[in-house]
Amino acid sequence: MRKKLIIILTGIILTIVLAASLFIIESLESNNDGKEIVYDFDFYPENYDENIFDDAEYMSLNHIISYKSGPLTISVNPEEYSSVDPVLDFLAKLIETMKNGDFEAYESYFSDEYRQKNLLPEKFTMQRIYNVTIEKISEGRGSNGEAQLVYMLDFMINKNNGSLRSDIDSDSSKPWYLTITTDNEQYKIDNILTYNQK
Repeated sequence: MRKKLIIILTGIILTIVLAASLFIIESLESNNDGKEIVYDFDFYPENYDENIFDDAEYMSLNHIISYKSGPLTISVNPEEYSSVDPVLDFLAKLIETMKNGDFEAYESYFSDEYRQKNLLPEKFTMQRIYNVTIEKISEGRGSNGEAQLVYMLDFMINKNNGSLRSDIDSDSSKPWYLTITTDNEQYKIDNILTYNQK
């Protein structure tokens, strides 16, 4: 009787674990199929002539990056990025590229393989990005022996017009989980997953 009970309990536990794993997998959206996912948000109009840094309301928002690694969470100033974590410096530059609406430089942050399989925006306006959090998730080695890092990049966009990110509404967020490869000379984004909050 006791053995039967143990077998039943084990089966229940395995079922729960399997269901939880499937939920997590289904809750991650990948852009690697080359298809654009359409969201229904009420975006602000695109204005390519606007300088967001002239907007006092936007500039009053939080522009300091929070960095997490294990139990450590700190607010980091720009002059400290590279000394805290070289990838932090890489992602902080990505944030500035998006803020400045530099869509040509934006492409350079992604690997050739990613650009071949995914649609990057042809252009986008300056992005009112704020409340940025960067977290180191894991590190390992890829199939070719290159360093492979996973980081979470989370940020909000004030008055989002959808020209860069059409998957979030204004002043909301949906973290990017970035797989970053490096040959110790440069970093490239090789994959992006986003957590599906629906």
